[in-house]
Amino acid sequence: MKPSNCAKTKQGCDWTELGIGSSDTNGNLRWCCSEDAVSLGLCSTSQVGRMIVNADKFKGEHRFVNVPEKGEFRGSVSNPVMSTHSGSGQYTLLLANCNDYGRDVEISGISVWKSKDGYLPGDLFDEWHFEIFLFICYIILLVWYSYSMKINKESIIGIQKWILGTIILGFIQVLFRTVDYSQWNAHGKRSDIAMYTCKNPTDLLSVISAPCILFHGHKVSLIFLYFSIFQGSLLVYSKILSHDAY
Repeated sequence: MKPSNCAKTKQGCDWTELGIGSSDTNGNLRWCCSEDAVSLGLCSTSQVGRMIVNADKFKGEHRFVNVPEKGEFRGSVSNPVMSTHSGSGQYTLLLANCNDYGRDVEISGISVWKSKDGYLPGDLFDEWHFEIFLFICYIILLVWYSYSMKINKESIIGIQKWILGTIILGFIQVLFRTVDYSQWNAHGKRSDIAMYTCKNPTDLLSVISAPCILFHGHKVSLIFLYFSIFQGSLLVYSKILSHDAY
């Protein structure tokens, strides 16, 4: 990780002070160890063909892949996972082909930065935690409303069933979104079933609310309006929290 005292400055960090590359008092600077760098005293013979890494200064991790000078070759990093223990900050991945007499190297693949808390993008963590909170609220609301309908079943009116159905759809939406984010955070991949299922209840809520408004008048309209405002306000609040956190 780049030190905070230089990471955000216009001059940037001196990589040689961080253990990458080497320079001398005459202004000679080399990133790779070559015969020329050895003759200047910037690295040792045993390092020829590799990036110059000063073990006493360098606090990160590094890997080497030996590429033969000729012949077909397909190689990979034996241990591609690199751990960081310095917390949040600016991290840099450096790649170098340091064999002066070698050949061009084509590098392919993906590079993933994984937080210690999981694979979920940092700007979604607050929203994920809020979805869990909202999921718990829905459970409490659903249990309370169902129980209230049960003990007052003799006086139930039709609109209460529509309200219960709407609560259930909202519960399903939040449930699958929570599962989607949890799966994403744990394994780095989203669940297609959870991702697409959590979008459908929103459309169903609109479809159900329309006939309720037509058949039951203004009171029902207000109920669904308040429900939409409540859910929308919570979502906006979660977005604000996520924005402030980053």
